[in-house]
Amino acid sequence: MVDRLDKDQEAQSEPDPQGVKWRCTEQDCKSQFVSEPIRVELNSLPISLRKGQGKLFKTTLVFGLLLIQEGAAIRPVVTFTPDYRKIFTSEDITMSCDVASTIGEELRYIWYKDSAPIYNGKSYTIPHAGTSHGGSYRCETSNGGRSDPVILDVSADWLILQTPLYVYEGDDITIRCHLRPVYTGGQTIFYKDNRIIRDWTENAEYHIGNVDRNTAGTYTCVKEVYYNRRYNRHEDTISISVEELFTTPTIKLSPHPVIEGGNMTLTCERSLHSHRHNTQLRVTFYREGRIVRRSGVSDIYGVYNVQLEDSGKYSCEVETTDGRVRKRSAERVIQIEELFSHPDITVTGDMYEGDPMTLTCNTALSPYIKPTEVQFAFYRDGRTVQEFSSSNKYEVQSAHLEDSGNYTCEIKTSLSTIMRRSNRVYIHIQGPSDNIGYTRQNIIRLTISGCVIIAAALLVFHHIKWVMSMEAADTSTVY
Repeated sequence: MVDRLDKDQEAQSEPDPQGVKWRCTEQDCKSQFVSEPIRVELNSLPISLRKGQGKLFKTTLVFGLLLIQEGAAIRPVVTFTPDYRKIFTSEDITMSCDVASTIGEELRYIWYKDSAPIYNGKSYTIPHAGTSHGGSYRCETSNGGRSDPVILDVSADWLILQTPLYVYEGDDITIRCHLRPVYTGGQTIFYKDNRIIRDWTENAEYHIGNVDRNTAGTYTCVKEVYYNRRYNRHEDTISISVEELFTTPTIKLSPHPVIEGGNMTLTCERSLHSHRHNTQLRVTFYREGRIVRRSGVSDIYGVYNVQLEDSGKYSCEVETTDGRVRKRSAERVIQIEELFSHPDITVTGDMYEGDPMTLTCNTALSPYIKPTEVQFAFYRDGRTVQEFSSSNKYEVQSAHLEDSGNYTCEIKTSLSTIMRRSNRVYIHIQGPSDNIGYTRQNIIRLTISGCVIIAAALLVFHHIKWVMSMEAADTSTVY
């Protein structure tokens, strides 16, 4: 067993001058932590898995191994009972090596003081502590987990200021101006960073509720101690640091970029302090400051078939279930990539009855979609004239008067997740009467144009004739 020595080990162990039952040599202690290889017995698995498909079997096996490995990686945490990091000489204290449960594994524990192995077992008790018990302690488990070192301070002074071993955001803590039991105490005053936080009272304890990062600082207590027939003042000072319960969250986006019509997953990433890994947290997601998913235990927010209107500034907020600690991420701008632009219709043809006419549905495709993944349809006065197909053209070989009307086209993806329709375009097919009217107008225009041309020619002719006659008259006068 882990918490006792066999006879051979007992013979090799050294007496502990600090009052502990036994102490193993460093080589013996370390030898107890040699890990054994993981062996998976296929016969112990259910028949359904042994005979299952390769992927199912491999996934199950790997998942199980990952769980074992994850359990092996959990770091233990040292805790004190009573929960003070400073005690008087002659007082008792018990240290525990706390670790989350592992899968199918019975752990062994070893304790170190100032890097030297001192004890095997989950808990280590120091009765009637002496100043020599002060120092740095840590524990280690047989699966390789090693705790952070913690400092125990053992004092022989008149007075000590006691604080918890760990202080985290959201905690309620009590600091105690502790006097040796054999003496009588008077009033007590408390300071933080040299400023009075509570004036003289008979209460030797000071309570701090809902600790935050501003609680950190240097605390001092001054207490009256009665001896030599009078009260004498003694003081002690200690620094309190506040550990972050969890980090400020950040928004992680997947995939990137986000394509219109696809799926989007937002993850609110935060890291919970390993010493408080059992703390329950709740997560809320926001877009443009408005809640899109109310507080829940899941840190994932998924959107199916995203649309352009899903673009915006997203953030998430993480809080403890009691609301004592709350942190919000910075906003992340998410722009949904458009698959294709709003379509518009262009028309080619003379628009006369009997002539051909072609309508084209124009759009700009993004690089994230292939031309073969979109389809087009055409409508006249709201009624379908061409069903969805891969062609963006609607052709009429011989237009008729009834082909006149308001035309629109619509484009969609092959899965119909995204659809857009163009604005209306009115097309008027001109009939024979329209042609006669236009022919008469053209004849009149041509006649007028001809008259203007003839008049201009006559004017030019008469002008030239007049110039020539004037030149002849000038010549005769000279002679």
